[in-house]
Amino acid sequence: MKRQVFRLGAVLRYYVLQKQRAELDVRRASKVLHEIESEIVTLTEAINALATLLEAETTEPLTTAGWLACYRKADDLDRRLANAQARREKQLDVMHRFEQQRKHWTLAEETLLTLRRAVEEKNQAEAAKASQMLLDEAVLRRWVEPDPNHGFND
Repeated sequence: MKRQVFRLGAVLRYYVLQKQRAELDVRRASKVLHEIESEIVTLTEAINALATLLEAETTEPLTTAGWLACYRKADDLDRRLANAQARREKQLDVMHRFEQQRKHWTLAEETLLTLRRAVEEKNQAEAAKASQMLLDEAVLRRWVEPDPNHGFND
């Protein structure tokens, strides 16, 4: 099996892209969650309005058909509310999973950035060491070799 070699910059770009994609997924999941919660609030308000209607003491009491209509409406609202709450729980799980992916890619990116900084520091140290060695070598050559302009034959 042939081993593949990847450049640090290319891997870092890939990780950044994956992190951005995960952030986009989190935003989308958050938007869906917000819509579901808005639906839950609307359904809860409708149930409360229906309960207020049933509890109100009006001059004319509700007929049997009115009671049945209110019961059906309440049953429908309750079913829709239960479905919305179940969807919210599922969406919370989806959002949690997307947040974990985002954290994973963020951590991977930070790890590569740390590795890149360490490599750059090491390269700078090696370059400084090589430069110092060249400078030392030049000084030693001047010191060891006689200067042709200041020869001993004068």
